[in-house]
Amino acid sequence: MLMHNALVEYAGLISLLTAVGTFVAIVAGVAELIKARRGHVKEKEQEFNSSYLTISDAYHRLLELSVEYPHLGIFPWQEEAADLSLADLNRRDIFAGFSGAAQDA
Repeated sequence: MLMHNALVEYAGLISLLTAVGTFVAIVAGVAELIKARRGHVKEKEQEFNSSYLTISDAYHRLLELSVEYPHLGIFPWQEEAADLSLADLNRRDIFAGFSGAAQDA
């Protein structure tokens, strides 16, 4: 009977602790979800930056090569290439794959 009296006497306190514990568990769960979402966003941001840098590096290399071989005429604003050696024709064909703008010989 003593145990029963103690449970009845502390029923309000037990209910309060249960409510507070539930609230704390919900807040902790939401905080964990927010943390996971931030991690996911940061990961996607890093993937984007990595892709951008790869494209930027490739485009920079294409521009460097177009300056090194301006006589190939790989861009539309450049004059059409004439009298190219076999090596230059091969280079221009390779550039055509990168720029999509080279004209056929």
